[in-house]
Formats: sequence, structure tokens, C-alpha cells
Amino acid sequence: MAANTHRLSILTRHEIDELYALPRLTEEDRHAYFELGEAEQQLMHSRSAPVAAHLILQLGNFKAKYQFFYDLDAVKDDLRYILARHFPDRKLGVISPPSAPTRRALQYTILELFDFRLCDSGAKAELERRAQRLAMLSTQPTLKSFGSRLRMFTWYIDYKLQRMPIGITRLCLLCFAYHRFRQINDNLIEAFIHLVNQYEKSASHAADEAAQNALTEASTHLKAAGQVLQLFFDDSIPRHASFASVKKRAFLLLPLERFEQVSNYMSNIAFDKTGFEWSHYAALSRTIKRNIRHLFVGLKVTGRVSDAPLLEAVACLQETFRSGKSPQQCKPAAFPTAVIPKGLQPYLYSAKSDKKKQLDVDRYEFLVYRLLRNALEAGDVFSNSSNEFRRYEDDLISDARWQQKDAILRDIGSPVLLAPIEETLAALHDDIEA
Repeated sequence: MAANTHRLSILTRHEIDELYALPRLTEEDRHAYFELGEAEQQLMHSRSAPVAAHLILQLGNFKAKYQFFYDLDAVKDDLRYILARHFPDRKLGVISPPSAPTRRALQYTILELFDFRLCDSGAKAELERRAQRLAMLSTQPTLKSFGSRLRMFTWYIDYKLQRMPIGITRLCLLCFAYHRFRQINDNLIEAFIHLVNQYEKSASHAADEAAQNALTEASTHLKAAGQVLQLFFDDSIPRHASFASVKKRAFLLLPLERFEQVSNYMSNIAFDKTGFEWSHYAALSRTIKRNIRHLFVGLKVTGRVSDAPLLEAVACLQETFRSGKSPQQCKPAAFPTAVIPKGLQPYLYSAKSDKKKQLDVDRYEFLVYRLLRNALEAGDVFSNSSNEFRRYEDDLISDARWQQKDAILRDIGSPVLLAPIEETLAALHDDIEA
């Protein structure tokens, strides 16, 4: 390919040679490609040795590339192999090249043998039409995906892009900018998900450690708890002694702050890991706000009707941040609470002196982050400005077009789509069994 071409390079020189260049056969390749089947042997025996040798040569090249080549200087080693294997009494010097009509006749013979035909003008027109159709249907219409081509645009901008027609240049730049914009949104969403995962793992790890520590400490104070129980049948304590005096002696044996811990252990009450995790989120709230808020504000998400409570909570928080306020500056009642799962409500509300429960806005903020993370990973909530997190239906054709699905499937031409699903599943089952 010329270095100063103004055309967009789709294939590299190596890829072009792999497809179209004269095959360079190894000894192992020659053994495979110049092997003759029964029908091929019949064709060889009906011709003279020089013509038959060239027939075998063309057969091997066609098996390797499905094309015909004629360059005697480049294939002398192949001819020597053919003569040594099929015509050991003939020398290379006596094998004259066939005439042009004979070569064409050999090519037609090979095409007929393999049920191929030459690519005439009608076939080229059909291929062009199919290529145009595939370019609209396939996300990878060439050997390299469009995304990988876009990653090479730094090189194109510096060199080839300036040499292209202005219309092509603008189209390429527009596609590049659009792809990069969606890629940036992907990065924002992935960073958001990563940070939420990190804080969730941190809380879970801290809760596991706290549970283990509580178990260890409670077990170490069991002896003191036993001594406290002995106070109930201690004869040295007068019967008329006040309960306050007994408590005083009990607290000397087991400190007050240990009583609940040891009591829960003895009552087989499990450590409240979830409660500790939410306390940990509250302790990390300043770090979480500093690292996640600016990512969260930039996300543009949408979803299905079933996700309306979450989307309402997301919109409420984003509007609060964009107005320059923090949730602590708003009334807790202003936040939509339908998004809070029933099982987490005891950890999201705190009791006030008037016995009324009030929403803990710091915990609420992280809950929204966590629920949004879950919905993005599950595909229930999506971003229209994303490559990886866009709506599943964006990859599908419209319901109106799908009414003509038989014609669409024929245009695509994929055998697996045209075959009945029962046949496909049966074939896959046989492959797995094998």
C-alpha cells in the first residue's frame, strides 16, 4: 500500500498478503495441499505430465487461498515437490508452462470440482450490496473493530487524516469525538461503581473484624459473668440489702460496658453485622462525599418504570448537589424514601428525644449510591451516553421492522439465525456430548 495514499487503511500489508498474496508453503503445507483425492487423481491421469503437474500446482494454491496464481519463478520449489511426489521420472527443466487457454481450462476444471465460480461483474455487484448491508448490521464489519480503528486516530490526525477529503475527515473526527464522549461516560460510571464497591468491602471487612473481636472479648469475660451470677446465692449479702449495692458489687466484677456484650453472647444473640456496616458508612461519610459526589452528579441515567423510586431518589440528590447544597442543609422529609428497603429501615432512621424517627441523610446518600451501583451492573438502569452501560434495546431493531423478521434474517444471511432453534440446540448438544 502506497505510503502517500489518501484512502483510509482498513487492512495492514500483512493482512492483505494473508488474504491475496501467493501462498508461501512450508514442507508440511505442501504435503497437505498437494495430496490428491480420488476425483483429483482422475483429473490428473487424463492429462499429460506437464499439464497434470500444473493442475496439481493450481489445485494446491486454490486449496490454500481459494484463488489462482501464476508465477513460475516463485513456485519452483512447489513444482519440484510435485514432481518428486507424483512424477519422479520427470525433471523440472522439461516441464514447460501451459498456454493461456490451457491455464484457463485448468482453472475452470478446478472451479467445477469444488463447486466455485468466477467473480464476474454480477457477483461483484452483489458483494458490494452485501458489504453495504453488513456495514449497517455488524458492529465489526472488518477484521479490526471500529473501536480499535478509533484508537489509532492519534496517528491518523498527525499524518493521514489531513490528507483525506474534507467530508471524510469531518466524519472521522465526528465519530471519534462521539466515541470518546461515550467512553468518558463509561469511565465515570466504572469509577463510581469501583468506589462504591471499595467502601462496601471496607465496611464488610470492618464488621467481620468487629464481630470476631466481640466474640473473643465476650468469651474472655465469661468467668466474671459467672461470678456475677453467684451473687444471687451469696450468703454474705444480707437479704435486706438494696439492689443498688448488689449492682455495685456486680460492676466491680464485670464492668458495665461489658454487660450487654456478654449477655448477648450468653443468649446466643448474633452480632449485628449490618448495623455495624452502616455505622462504618457514617464514619466514612466525609471520605465518601469527597470521592463519589462529583462522579454521581455527572451521571445521566434512566431506567424502567419499576425503577422509578430509585430514579426519583437519584434525581433528588443530584438536584440538591447541583444547587450548591448538601443533604444536611435540607429537611430530611424532602427526600423520597420509597427507595429504602424495609429490612434496612432500622439502620437509616435514628430515634429523637420526642421518640420520632428521623432519616439519617448521610446513610441515605450512600444507600442511593449503592442501589444505583446495583442497578447499573444489573442493566436495570442505563445511560444513553454510554457504550458499556447503554440500554439493551439500543442494540436491537425496532418492533416495527421486526415484523418483517424473515426478510431481515435472509438479508443477514447467518446460517445459525436461519436454522430452526431446535436444530441449533440439537447440534450444540451433540457437540457438547462429543
